[in-house]
Amino acid sequence: MGDQNIIIKRLGINSIMDKNGDLQLLIFGMVDTCRKYRATINVVLNTINLYAGQDYLLSQLSLDKGMKISILAKNMKIQMPTLSKMVQRLEKNGYVLKDKDVGDARSVAIFLTEDGVKKKRQIYSIWTQIEEKTFAAFLPGEKMQLRTLLRQMSINLDNLETDTINC
Repeated sequence: MGDQNIIIKRLGINSIMDKNGDLQLLIFGMVDTCRKYRATINVVLNTINLYAGQDYLLSQLSLDKGMKISILAKNMKIQMPTLSKMVQRLEKNGYVLKDKDVGDARSVAIFLTEDGVKKKRQIYSIWTQIEEKTFAAFLPGEKMQLRTLLRQMSINLDNLETDTINC
């Protein structure tokens, strides 16, 4: 373990060593927590016939105002083919419909249907219940502090220039 500490100090890595001497970066805990959260959400979504990511897509849409598919892909930070497949599945199930964008007849806009609005309400209920259970042991101040930290992390990642990472 002594040699590892020397190497880690030379590399300038901010780390925590576990009792076995394995490198534990903070990001590992965050990634593990995010995976568990997403897995939990996915199990519940499957019971209402939705797949991973479809909940987020539906949350971005409204009944009366369509969204251009290109803007939706950008907002969701996913590739167009992935989004197109998601939209096809949701359209097949009657939750969304595609129509020409009012402002640009060459573009396609995605709208929620009435069934999509009902599904969106169901999604919000699921999200709320899981959030309540996830943060059950947290004090209100701790939740606010976590929200602030997560917001700052998001800003840092938005501003991260990936070409500055040494490989």
